[in-house]
Amino acid sequence: MDKLAQQVVRNKHKLIDVRRHQSQRAAHSQTAPPEEIEAAPGTQSRARKPMTVEEAMLQIEELGGEHLTYRDADSGNLRVLLRRRDGRLELIEAS
Repeated sequence: MDKLAQQVVRNKHKLIDVRRHQSQRAAHSQTAPPEEIEAAPGTQSRARKPMTVEEAMLQIEELGGEHLTYRDADSGNLRVLLRRRDGRLELIEAS
């Protein structure tokens, strides 16, 4: 019984430490300075600042990527701009 009690205490402390570190990482990532684009061309890219559809279209052309995830400057909603196989752009809005 004593051995099980020690294991319970040790696992509880381990769990508390993991949660503490996760919350510290989350707080640090929220205070980190924003970058405009975090991914390389051809990979999933995410805009860090709100932008309009026109700005997103210019950004995806500059990057040459297949898609760009960004926040709309007017509504603040999450949007994804996709480049279709035929080269046309498609806008997907999160509801």
